[in-house]
Amino acid sequence: MARRAGESGGAIWNPAGVVARGVSEGMSGRQIIAALRDAGMGLRDATVRKMIGETRAAIANRPLVGGLDTSALPNGSDYAKWSTNRTGYSTQLLMMTRDVSTGIIGETVTAYTTADPHTIDEAIAAKLADFSDEEIIGDSGNNQQLLGAIPWNIFEMEKA
Repeated sequence: MARRAGESGGAIWNPAGVVARGVSEGMSGRQIIAALRDAGMGLRDATVRKMIGETRAAIANRPLVGGLDTSALPNGSDYAKWSTNRTGYSTQLLMMTRDVSTGIIGETVTAYTTADPHTIDEAIAAKLADFSDEEIIGDSGNNQQLLGAIPWNIFEMEKA
């Protein structure tokens, strides 16, 4: 069963998002840890340092959607085009987990797809709320801690 380390009041508990924003803004590890604590998202320093490393690697391998207001609907030029068998809008998210036994940080990409445009925050909230154990864990076991989601890409889907 996947677990969350805690909740942050009525806000979305998404430490991975805070880490990604801090890395993108050039914050130090200490500043990112302080930002997490200020937001009520207490994690062990070692876990945050591992998340920072994974986030830096993710950004280096493929730039994340950056600079967008995650609470506003993207405009037409913000979307990448995706030729597929249907129309709609899709937000790809990088979901981060930690194996509780080993401390290894893992990640997987998932998509939130709707017929109408949606905000990145809506996609994150929906995926954090319903991300199933099967999607997080697969065949690897059942002792995972969900660390949150990072916006990866946004698409406007077009019929090919």
